[in-house]
Amino acid sequence: ALARAAAGADASDRVLVILQLAGGNDGLSTFTPWDDDLYYRGRGVIGIPKSQLLRLDDLNGFHPALPRIAARWERGQLGIHQAVGYPDPNLSHFRSQDIWDAGSTAGALPSTGWAGRLYDGFDGARENAVGMLAVGRDTMPLGLRADRSTACVVPNIASYRIRHAPDGSATPEQDARARAIAALNAPGAGDASRGAGTGMGGGAAGADGMSPHDVVRPVTDAFRAATTSIAQLESVLDYAPRAEFPDHKLGHDFRLVARAIGAGLPTRIVYITLDGFDTHTEQLRMQNMLLGRVDGAVDAFLEEMETLGRLDDVLVLCISEFGRRIEECGVGDTAGSDHGAANALFALGGRVNPGLHGGQPALDALDETGNLVMRTDFRQVYASVVRDWFGGDPDAILGPGFEPVELLAS
Repeated sequence: ALARAAAGADASDRVLVILQLAGGNDGLSTFTPWDDDLYYRGRGVIGIPKSQLLRLDDLNGFHPALPRIAARWERGQLGIHQAVGYPDPNLSHFRSQDIWDAGSTAGALPSTGWAGRLYDGFDGARENAVGMLAVGRDTMPLGLRADRSTACVVPNIASYRIRHAPDGSATPEQDARARAIAALNAPGAGDASRGAGTGMGGGAAGADGMSPHDVVRPVTDAFRAATTSIAQLESVLDYAPRAEFPDHKLGHDFRLVARAIGAGLPTRIVYITLDGFDTHTEQLRMQNMLLGRVDGAVDAFLEEMETLGRLDDVLVLCISEFGRRIEECGVGDTAGSDHGAANALFALGGRVNPGLHGGQPALDALDETGNLVMRTDFRQVYASVVRDWFGGDPDAILGPGFEPVELLAS
């Protein structure tokens, strides 16, 4: 109880960064059980040789593409949770990712995401135009969908604009529409408090009891939120991170988040996606490249947070819709692995509970399809984020029955 009270005391400054390793990251090679012969027996080609692994503990090693994250482990800034999943796993990318994003395994998933529902309960959530960011994407992830709040989908700062047509290609009708929208959203326009009058400033209610202002309110509210968020996100360009971020998309995404925090934006939840982990073929090459990008981008972000004195205020949660099967598929350089079930989930930051949690992967006790069996429901991890990171009520966000894991240090 004291730990939860302490967590809630300064939770208003905390930021959650969800990093989705899309496609099904192979947790068994990310954190390899090098002391288990069953791992190498099933992976004659894609098994990571013991000589190449970076030390984790007496039973496990880090993928060789993770030297910076291995160093974070030595500094007590990494927590690894083994065998995380959900009952009756679904091996479809789309359905499984929706389950993780919704925080539910119901047949008919909710229309909101677990993080969106969480954010809806924050003080001032509706008024905060940049409270949730989906960075480096052009579509809204289900995880951030909310009932009352809206997330910003930000592919990059340069393209985050309101455009009624591609530059230089607007028709007269599109120009007229743009002028009308600007007029509706000029300061004071559509303010119902001005009383009845002409135009959109009030007017008599119709038969359905709605005034013209009521009709356009959703449009004007959305437009004003968008213009506010554009101005706020442009302000991050004034902040120059001191850490050196790698020159690839994931590095750029994390650099944008670092700039938002450094510029003082009231951002609370961020969702970043790195695609490419569906390694049915060429797993050695692909995972080495992708994990190397995670290693460089996440480490640079944490370095910048240390420089700002904000390391204790950020939590990076790395998730994937499922793991990979133990038995490899294919031959030679093209070998890979098929969709699995339970997987390793890992978290980084100044307040994580460091160590390897959940025991060793039980490679000798697989399910009927040859996949790892879940020991920890992913919603138990989310419950810890809700309760111990943000001081919220997990039952209200996820439903009852999900006891939080020790994700954070007490």
